[in-house]
Amino acid sequence: MTWDKLVDRCLLFTDAPGGLLKELLKEAEIEISNKLELYDALYTIIVPNTISGLGIVSNETSLDKYDRNYAVLPQGYIRDVSVMHQGAKLRKISEEEIYRSSNTNKVDGGTPTAYAISGDFIIFNRAPSSADRFLLHYKASLTERTNDKVLGVLGYNSVATKIDLATELTSELENKNILWESLERTLTGYNSADSVLSSVPGAPDKGYINNGIVSGNLIQYKSNYTLNSALTGSVSTNGTKAPNGSMCVVKDYRSIAPVIPNRFHTSLCDYAVALANAKSSPELYNNYWTKWTLNMENYMNQSLDRDLIHSIKEEI
Repeated sequence: MTWDKLVDRCLLFTDAPGGLLKELLKEAEIEISNKLELYDALYTIIVPNTISGLGIVSNETSLDKYDRNYAVLPQGYIRDVSVMHQGAKLRKISEEEIYRSSNTNKVDGGTPTAYAISGDFIIFNRAPSSADRFLLHYKASLTERTNDKVLGVLGYNSVATKIDLATELTSELENKNILWESLERTLTGYNSADSVLSSVPGAPDKGYINNGIVSGNLIQYKSNYTLNSALTGSVSTNGTKAPNGSMCVVKDYRSIAPVIPNRFHTSLCDYAVALANAKSSPELYNNYWTKWTLNMENYMNQSLDRDLIHSIKEEI
């Protein structure tokens, strides 16, 4: 759903200004994304090629009191999932478990085997060597500056320079830029929208959409747009050289609609209606805030249940 449609939904329950409701909807999107930890991210930490590597004063070698075993965490970090060093997985420990030399109170150099998290920093149990690489897998936050969204490419006409995107949005994306196969292009015009029913929901049959992409029991929405430039290379409309199934980044998508999955969209209205009426109608506030809270608890429990099943399978 677009922001405008969500605002219209909110206006069924409140007379608050539309501009206020839209900002509260965006605030709710950030809340639901971060509390449910919807997004994962990968961050590569490379030990800098300074005199001694990591640490705030890594260029200082005349004094032995400085540690060289910590780096700042990426912006948007919520919590860590795993850390790899040169292909080996590190175990997580508390900072107090990190050994320090009794003579210098420093962390010795060597190959790290464990890490700890302290505030904005990741700390290793050994000071790594210059150019060593760490791969941090973490839960990432949504922020006010998050603007883009990835959409699937369901079809491409190399002659007419038209593209099918997997979205329920239509003309709202006109004149938006997409980053597709390393180049930025513009969706200069909206042409049509189709929904392709691959099979009856619940039936085991499979259908075909867009030149041979096999889908299961789902309704796949697509919107067709004209591009301002063709995809270079030997890409064609059909066959093995068709780009069906690739992905593109729609720039500034969040100015039109939420970037979080569709199943969470209507819950954003509970948050917006509640806060918009916090002063003028405490009863309305309490009613919708309770709905928001209960929905959040349900979402979190569902997420925990999925994680529990995965953990059990790992143990088995």
